[in-house]
Amino acid sequence: MWQGDMGLPGIQLLIDKPIPAQPLGMLLPASPENAVVLSAGGVSSQVKDVLLLSQFLRPHGGMLPRRVTGLCTEEHRKVEECVKMAHRAGLLPTHRPRLPEGFVPKSKPKLNRYLTRWSTRSVKPIYKKGHRWDKVRMAVGSPLLKDNISYTGQPWKLYH
Repeated sequence: MWQGDMGLPGIQLLIDKPIPAQPLGMLLPASPENAVVLSAGGVSSQVKDVLLLSQFLRPHGGMLPRRVTGLCTEEHRKVEECVKMAHRAGLLPTHRPRLPEGFVPKSKPKLNRYLTRWSTRSVKPIYKKGHRWDKVRMAVGSPLLKDNISYTGQPWKLYH
């Protein structure tokens, strides 16, 4: 179990994961004939498994190419999507260079999240998308991960 300070008063991060006594070695293949590493080992790529995802990253934060990792195209896309989701969730570190002292960055323009040709202030928001039984569902998550192993009895819900 690891316990660390998040930098904010009163907030701590607690990670409860068994740490092996000796490193198990990397999952990357030693030879090219061992092509599909994750499928053969029975391991599913998950967003929360940072130790597994970090093996497919370069030291500066980019993904290793498929010819180096030995993954098939489908598994490589799944791992890439899991790395994106782990970055967004804050589980993987960001590798952005620190800004020099006294440097004030430009303010970024606010993006129009509704993808319309009008400004967001002029468009009325849609509060309800229909009745409960006839609702227009919004896409959630990535469709690439729908075939991953699910440890619950329920199927994945990509529309909420």
